[in-house]
Amino acid sequence: MRYQALLLVGTIFSGLVSVAANAQSPAAIEEVVVTATKRAQSIQDIPIAVSAFSGQELDARGIRDVSQLQQVSPSLLINTANSSSKGGTLRIRGIGTIGNNIGLESAVGFFQDGAYRGRSGHALNELLDIERVEVLRGPQGTVFGKNTSAGAVSVISRAPEFDFGGSISASFGSLDYRKVEGMLTGPIVADKLAFRIAGAWTKRDGYIREFTTHEDFNDRDRWAVKGQLLWTPNERFTARLIFDSLEKQESCCAASFRIVGPTGPILQALGGTTEVSGDGSRVGVNRAPLDHVKDSGAVLELEWSGDMVTLTSVSTYREFEAHRGQDVDFTDVDLFQFSDTLENFDSWSQELRLTGSTERLDWLLGGYVSGEEISSRGRPLVGLATQGPAYIGILFGNPLIATLLQQGDGVSASFGQDADSWAVFTNNTWRFGESWNFNLGLRYSNEDKAGSSLVNETGTDGVVDNNWPCTLVPVPTFCGNAGYALERSEDRLTGTAKIQYDFSDDVNAYAGWSTGYKAGGFNLDPLAYKLDTFGNVIGDGREFEKETVESFELGLKSVLLDGRMTLNVAAFYSEFKDFQVNTFTGTVFVVENVPEVVSKGIEVDHSWSIADGVVLNGGVAYTDARYTADTPILNATAALGGPTNLKDMNVTNAPKWQSSLGLQIDRAMPSREGWRYSFNTNWMYRSSYNTGADLDPQKEQSAFSLVNAQIGLRKEDDSLELLLWANNVFDQDYRQYVFDSVLQPGSWSQTVGEPQVWGITLRTRF
Repeated sequence: MRYQALLLVGTIFSGLVSVAANAQSPAAIEEVVVTATKRAQSIQDIPIAVSAFSGQELDARGIRDVSQLQQVSPSLLINTANSSSKGGTLRIRGIGTIGNNIGLESAVGFFQDGAYRGRSGHALNELLDIERVEVLRGPQGTVFGKNTSAGAVSVISRAPEFDFGGSISASFGSLDYRKVEGMLTGPIVADKLAFRIAGAWTKRDGYIREFTTHEDFNDRDRWAVKGQLLWTPNERFTARLIFDSLEKQESCCAASFRIVGPTGPILQALGGTTEVSGDGSRVGVNRAPLDHVKDSGAVLELEWSGDMVTLTSVSTYREFEAHRGQDVDFTDVDLFQFSDTLENFDSWSQELRLTGSTERLDWLLGGYVSGEEISSRGRPLVGLATQGPAYIGILFGNPLIATLLQQGDGVSASFGQDADSWAVFTNNTWRFGESWNFNLGLRYSNEDKAGSSLVNETGTDGVVDNNWPCTLVPVPTFCGNAGYALERSEDRLTGTAKIQYDFSDDVNAYAGWSTGYKAGGFNLDPLAYKLDTFGNVIGDGREFEKETVESFELGLKSVLLDGRMTLNVAAFYSEFKDFQVNTFTGTVFVVENVPEVVSKGIEVDHSWSIADGVVLNGGVAYTDARYTADTPILNATAALGGPTNLKDMNVTNAPKWQSSLGLQIDRAMPSREGWRYSFNTNWMYRSSYNTGADLDPQKEQSAFSLVNAQIGLRKEDDSLELLLWANNVFDQDYRQYVFDSVLQPGSWSQTVGEPQVWGITLRTRF
């Protein structure tokens, strides 16, 4: 099926390109202006590997939320595990930080209108009323307020306008998909004060079904609103206030059996359904997953422009609340649940930047302070029915456990973390000679964190505190009312140096060196201890160290064919030290620092105006990201024949080849004046990769492709538009994450990607 899809897509592209090439003469590629350097510059002029996509282009290519950005940006990979808002992970060039632990910051930073969102999962929302998205590859820190070690995704909203206007659209599709979206903008005081408000409501049935109840999971039920004010009292001063709020009430995320191992017969004897769902669309659970989220925040940007300098202030505040629950054994045998997890994440930041330019020098000085408060509490419960205690007794070879554990026994865990950071940074470009530029950036960062936990047993009448049960289940947080209160402080100097040479007005090359840094912290998980393959405690896993990177990059940027094509190439080599890894062993989440990881490769992206109204754009990335130092792995998977050392193995979720290709046609209808037709299609390819942190061969995802397509008809004045669209046109099955089933040695569970979804959209603009 995959090869048939590729052949069909190739035929469509070839035919359309051939027709378009013989049509009207093509126009030049529109210049793409980005703010990756905190100045408005052409993407072709800056010595940074960056891709940019306008909101209009993303909509045409079927990209409607952040998680789909990977379909148009080949170096970017985004997936989710057991929660869309906690288990989400962003990766660039094969490097990212696995979610499921709010103590871990992301290696790939996400910025919304200049505001840093501290965890990747908090970013996986709708793309509502945006101007563009910029994807920056490699360490960032000398222009962004917050430092990141692998890259950044920056989303910029459309600004208020002083001309009155708006739009409203309604969409309907398969899986009972419904979406209503609207926007209104205009003046409050002519030429002085303008507003903009946008909102969206989305609802869709789930695509995962429970075996016995036939209940649907992985649905969509969310709304979002964004309001803005723009004040321009004079030519020198601008103030922009952005407020946004989002709420989700969804049953996410379900996981199905991939393989049933030696524990399968035991589960069957206890009445369980151990049917394997090859495409991951059927699951067995005792409790529907829930993921209820409230997320809101505000950004205030003030800018004053003098004769020689510009002063910019960016103030942010954000509140994130989540209520989650899940049957964490992912079977319909009533073994374990993670009941009523409540998470709160409050953050604020203040950034100041002073910029200026002379004939030879562009300079930037900046300062950044931020704070965050995290609180989390939950109850991992064991033995919710008679099967739970019985199963544990059989698993650990002591039936007496079944008489000691009662329904609802487990632990109650509460965690807290306060983090404060500050930094000063500078980024400067010196133009020397006629064709040479030299860029130098430095950053000094300081991070202070305080973490605490309180873990108490619930039920069991104290029996787990007896010595002999804890020799069978030696998890300190379960066996003795454990807790901790720890503090850590660290600082780091990072920087970048790049030299750029302009061969002509249209072609330039650059070479650069940069370093990056990601803070250490605390493992905010009830079972924050390291265990060996036999369940013995081998270390304290409550704390992990900082992650650092040194990166080298060579790049070429060019405008060809009389302005009708852009072609950019970047080669990179990045060496990460003390790389932070979060691995689920089937019993606990182990957070540790891997000695060394190297990511190297080459990226090519292009945009080509083939004919009037016909544009072909895309890119390809080859990435070799692997562990390069001795990295022993001790867990249940290793005991069953999985890898025992990760040295020379590829990093999880790091395909060697990723590519995308998009064709956009927007032409006047030859036989109907005042109307235009459009056709857009996007193809994404990903080579095989391992989805498990322990790289067990059973967790491999084979190579696959995804195709989105859209055909539309609209009036020349944009007052009316009708679109027919489909995502995942060929209904490709693929796995996002495969993990060891909880306390079921030899069994694996999986979360899968979205199936084919098609629909119709009617939009009006005024």
